[in-house]
Amino acid sequence: KMNKNTSPQSAIYCNKSIRFDKIEWFGFDLDYTLALYNTSTYDRLTYRLFSKGLVNRGYPKEILDLQFDENFLVRGLLLDLKRGNLIQVDRSANILVAYHGKTKIEKKDIAEIYSSMRISHEEIGSPSFTLVNTLFCIPLASLYVDLVDYFDSNKISVDYLNLWLDLAIVCEEYHNGELKTATIQDLPKYMLRYQLVPVLRRLKESGKKLFLLTNSPWYYTKALLEWLWEDYEDSSWKTTFDVVIVDACKPAFFLKSNPFRRVDQETGHLSLDNVKKLVEGEVYAAGNLKVFESLCNIKAGNTVLYVGDHIFSDVMISKKKHAWRTLLIIPELDEEIRKTKENEEAYRTLILLEQLKEKAFNNQSANNTGLPDFGPIKELRTEICAKIGKTSNANFGSLFRNGFNQTFFSMQVGRYADLYTCSVLSLNNYNMTHRFVPQVMLLPHERGDINLQQPLTQGLDFNPEDFFNK
Repeated sequence: KMNKNTSPQSAIYCNKSIRFDKIEWFGFDLDYTLALYNTSTYDRLTYRLFSKGLVNRGYPKEILDLQFDENFLVRGLLLDLKRGNLIQVDRSANILVAYHGKTKIEKKDIAEIYSSMRISHEEIGSPSFTLVNTLFCIPLASLYVDLVDYFDSNKISVDYLNLWLDLAIVCEEYHNGELKTATIQDLPKYMLRYQLVPVLRRLKESGKKLFLLTNSPWYYTKALLEWLWEDYEDSSWKTTFDVVIVDACKPAFFLKSNPFRRVDQETGHLSLDNVKKLVEGEVYAAGNLKVFESLCNIKAGNTVLYVGDHIFSDVMISKKKHAWRTLLIIPELDEEIRKTKENEEAYRTLILLEQLKEKAFNNQSANNTGLPDFGPIKELRTEICAKIGKTSNANFGSLFRNGFNQTFFSMQVGRYADLYTCSVLSLNNYNMTHRFVPQVMLLPHERGDINLQQPLTQGLDFNPEDFFNK
């Protein structure tokens, strides 16, 4: 639920109950969370540099002519690295859509490749598959499928897994080298400036403690923070954050016991002494969660709210292993909400069609051996899904749904993110005593017993509207 004066695009959405007055520490990732990229220019830079890196490793120079297509894929897809396939699965990992490179695979052919028409959770976690879960993965996955098409069209036999392994090596090399250097040299081109500082200042003034926990190295973090604070002469990131941790190596920060090292802010060199205290204004590298909580006197994980964009490194691990509360940043949510509103009638019709199918089966006797004729319903459903698809990604639908089916990404958000929103700016719309309460979810057997159409006032000795208007 959102504040009544908050627009859907600037609201924070709730999967689990959270009280802001119980949160003592607000933690933030940097890239794609506090530091927002102009993906149109940054993704092209990433794609071009990674292509260059492959050529330097002996790949044909012709791949430098490949062009990044920002409209081809969405997040939440699976790459089958052995077959060169790009797959969208639903919340239960059933296959919805599949492409070989950029060529769509027909359903009958999908069934021949994946006989069960699903990808098992064991396979999803294996080295043969990888999830396109972050915005940074978009140009990486795009280059992979373009390479599959390039080698196929030129009838050059390759091992698709080797393509990915080479691409991963180049990614590691350029991500921490030339890509970051090029970004720093032209921050206005590759980054977005927005009103971040007042949001953090408001949290700080309300008595909350703030920390920055990023995998980025110190020189890059420093450049981004100084740029983000450039227009605020009366404020400094050094006094905004109580603790700054760079080179955190998430998810290892949450799982291992790496020691903290103090960073010399002029040279970037790491200290040799044993860090026994985390001091405001200082910068630390590596470290681990157990020592962090001890040095910061954090008694319970649920007093920490960590804000990040990475559903695995930022959200899933911190929540499952250490009970930190989580706020997932989903920049695409703004556009997703607009499209959902635009297709409101279409979604209503899809829900009605599903209800009609359910009713048709429920009206059959136990001895009935025939099937209802769902032909007209199927035709209308296909027509409506195609209409919805025209307003979303043409190949994979939206980030959260393909037609009426919830995607795997949608399942991950619901399961692991306590809260989610499109921007850190949304924190400005809530006071620090706000309590987020999720909607009550009924099980199928409960829906028939609880009358949701019954007036809210029935059985109450007060008018709920008077309560909400206080």
